[in-house]
Amino acid sequence: MPPALSGTDPTRHTPSPPSGTVAPHRPVRLLFAWFLLAFIAFQAVWAYWLTRVQARDAMANLRAETLADEATVYAALVDRYLNNRKQMLDAYAALPQLRRALRHAGQQGQPGEQEQPAPQGSAPPELAETMVLFATVGRGSCTALYKSDGTPLIANGAPCDADGPSPPWLEQALAAPQAVLLQIEVRNDTGMATEPGTAGQQAAYWRLARAVLRDGVPVGVLSALLPVDITFLPHDPTDRRLRKVLLRSGEPVAVMGPDMRVDLRTEHALSVPGMRIALETDDSGIEARSADLLLRILPLMLAGAAALVALFHRLGYRLFVAPQEALLTLRGELEDRNRRLERVIQEQQQVDSLLETKSRLLEESEALLSSIISDQTELICRYLPDGTCTFANDAFCTFFGLERERLIGSVFQVQSPPGAESDTFTDAINPDLPTIVTFDHWVVVPPGVERRLQWTRRALYDDEGRLAGFRGVGRDVTTEYELEKALRAANEELEERIRARTRDLAEREELLSRIFSGLRTAIVIVRPGDCAVAEVNTVARDLLGCGDDGAGCADLYRQITRGACLLPGETGFAPLLDREHVLRRADGRNIPVRWSLLPVPWQGAPHMALVFFDATEQKSMERRLTQAQKLESIGQLAAGVAHEINTPIQYVGDNLRFLSGAFDDLLLPLAACGELAGTEMSGSGASAEEVDGDAVAPAQRLARLRDTLAASDAEFLTDEVPRAITQALEGVERVTSIVLAMKKFSHPETAEKRPADINQLVLDTVTVSRNEWKYVAEVETRLAPDLPLIPCLPGDLAQVLLNVVVNAAHAIAEARQAGEGMHGDEAGATGLADGTPPPPGRITITTRMTPGSGPIGDTTGASTGALAGASTGAFGGRGHVEIRIADTGTGIPEALRDRVFDPFFTTKEVGKGTGQGLAIAHDIVVKKHGGTIDFTSTPGRGTTFTITLPA
Repeated sequence: MPPALSGTDPTRHTPSPPSGTVAPHRPVRLLFAWFLLAFIAFQAVWAYWLTRVQARDAMANLRAETLADEATVYAALVDRYLNNRKQMLDAYAALPQLRRALRHAGQQGQPGEQEQPAPQGSAPPELAETMVLFATVGRGSCTALYKSDGTPLIANGAPCDADGPSPPWLEQALAAPQAVLLQIEVRNDTGMATEPGTAGQQAAYWRLARAVLRDGVPVGVLSALLPVDITFLPHDPTDRRLRKVLLRSGEPVAVMGPDMRVDLRTEHALSVPGMRIALETDDSGIEARSADLLLRILPLMLAGAAALVALFHRLGYRLFVAPQEALLTLRGELEDRNRRLERVIQEQQQVDSLLETKSRLLEESEALLSSIISDQTELICRYLPDGTCTFANDAFCTFFGLERERLIGSVFQVQSPPGAESDTFTDAINPDLPTIVTFDHWVVVPPGVERRLQWTRRALYDDEGRLAGFRGVGRDVTTEYELEKALRAANEELEERIRARTRDLAEREELLSRIFSGLRTAIVIVRPGDCAVAEVNTVARDLLGCGDDGAGCADLYRQITRGACLLPGETGFAPLLDREHVLRRADGRNIPVRWSLLPVPWQGAPHMALVFFDATEQKSMERRLTQAQKLESIGQLAAGVAHEINTPIQYVGDNLRFLSGAFDDLLLPLAACGELAGTEMSGSGASAEEVDGDAVAPAQRLARLRDTLAASDAEFLTDEVPRAITQALEGVERVTSIVLAMKKFSHPETAEKRPADINQLVLDTVTVSRNEWKYVAEVETRLAPDLPLIPCLPGDLAQVLLNVVVNAAHAIAEARQAGEGMHGDEAGATGLADGTPPPPGRITITTRMTPGSGPIGDTTGASTGALAGASTGAFGGRGHVEIRIADTGTGIPEALRDRVFDPFFTTKEVGKGTGQGLAIAHDIVVKKHGGTIDFTSTPGRGTTFTITLPA
């Protein structure tokens, strides 16, 4: 019973008011009744808010924290799973079988051909076994081996065989050869890579790729596709309120758990960029517990409210005395009591919730730990200090072939093979060893197989520091031990091969260095792109005169090659072989060189190698050889030239003798004319009488003049003397032209080109060689009048024309001899046996100007000779000049046409030909003038030589 209010008597009753009147405290009672109703409603609402809102939020926050902890654990498990696979791929990438297979594939590849991926059946057995062994790490896994150029070497199943050559991840793996590339891919039902959310059936895979190194250089990439699967995570099938989701950029790629409405979700990032693991749950459990809490608290709240209402109702009648004070005092007591009750309820709720959460977490942790230990491939067990086994996982029992029921509680001793270095069981229970120790032993497992076991033992102590037992983790390392043993042997063999190869390369390098030094070969190696000099040998430094100045050597390199710094495959690249250049050194010296530019590998990267020789002696020899050939030709033509000069000299002499006699005959008429004129002429033959001063009559003098004119045949002399003078002048001009042509032909040639008239060179050649063709042929010239002056070496070009014309004359002479059945040079001079001269042959020389828009060479399609020019492209600029020399000789046989321009090749008799004429002509036209020389020939009908020169 509550205490009485101060100033009141609990035994006193208030009299009832008279009937028909309103009691003075009725408004107070009404107000009190409304207060009670409001209080009851407030208690109900407050109880509902306390249990349904506050308690629910507290449980939801606790559940979120629990999910976050679980997500952290699951993320660590997934990362551990991926790290385990990365370590396995890293170990497999170091296997020698892969490097041997890649080296074998690289040696068999043909340049320019696209290699096809080798089928599984055609791969080396050891490579196929290795690839299949790694593919067993997960259901649906596959592996593939790629060469460094992107060519697939082997792919052991879908969807690896759908990647094709040069997949996009290959460059990433090669860019970081020491690391394992890990990423996730989504593929459709055909095995092709696609994006998440694309229509159709999809599957997610872990992509692992690791570069295969040989001598530290990536030569291929080992890749594996593992299906994205999180079924290895601990999962309670009866838990219908938890779902695990693996996310890639926010999109789910793997889900484990029931379909449900998600009210609470937490995520945790994985070590793979863009990958997260999420735990999702609904709030059905929280709702149920909050409703249960409401049902437990509501009766207590209602009972307390009823008691308070009864108390208030009983004391209400006493509110007439100090109603306000009593009401305030009672309200304060009720508020204090309610606050204490709230605190008790809240504390009880928190204690119950914490106990329930801890109990559930403990159960889940124990289940998770048990599941993890059971699923591990390592051998895990716990045993007492005397060796009694208290726990063993499935892998341990399977490895030793034992049943868990018989193993637990018994002392298990491992059987060691005969001759083992130590006993595994003794080391496993030895308390003197460190707390954590790892040792390897050979053990015998059913059915009598020896396996290499790596055992890690950890000592366990109780709270008082006493030894309570041991926990051991074992791993079968037989394969790794054998692989390591084989790898050591392979490394020793490889090192020995490398040492032998290094010695061989050093000897070859020394041999090449001595050969190049002995041949005086200059070599400059430059980096393409910027033409920076990477290496210069001593001969090149001496020849270039650049010393140790790399920039100076680079400038001379650009001068020789005109800045050619392209690599194979780049636009405009072409190997430059056997080119000529006059090197202008910084000291003012000009050195002719012959050079070639070739692409070469240098220090693991493509470079350009300039190989050149000092051509000073060669050029000097060529000039002496050309001049000697000229002099030889002049010597061969000397007799004919002398004969050509003798003919005009003879009739010049005859005419001069005639003029001498004619002059004597004309002196008498001149003396008579002087006598008639009264003038004495010295040597006129005047009479003695005239000398003595006896005068002669004019009539007599005139008669004498007439007699003298008649006797001197003046009319005949008037007609013949001018003719004799004209013939003498023509003879002198003929001799002058022959001598001038010989002078031009035999003059030593300079190294610089100068403009020359091609038509005049043709005419000079015809003049010099006249004695070679005039007895056997006629020469017809068809010279274009509009030919411009051509930059050339006139003496060398005249030598070419002379060689071709002389060969044409000899061919016509041979044809005439064959037709007459005669031998010797007199066939063309003496004629046939019946006195009828044989018909002469014909040599036709034609010049013309051809535009440079098309390729040069024979365009009639009848050419049977090989194009002798170094370049058959079109001449730019003003076009080119074409010189055709056609004869009606014997022609060139088909079997000899490929050897026409070979040095020292001749079809003439011994002593009549050196075989140098056409070889020198080819060198002058092609190398010195950048033109071409070609021929067409028909046996028995003749040959046409075509010479083209750039205008």
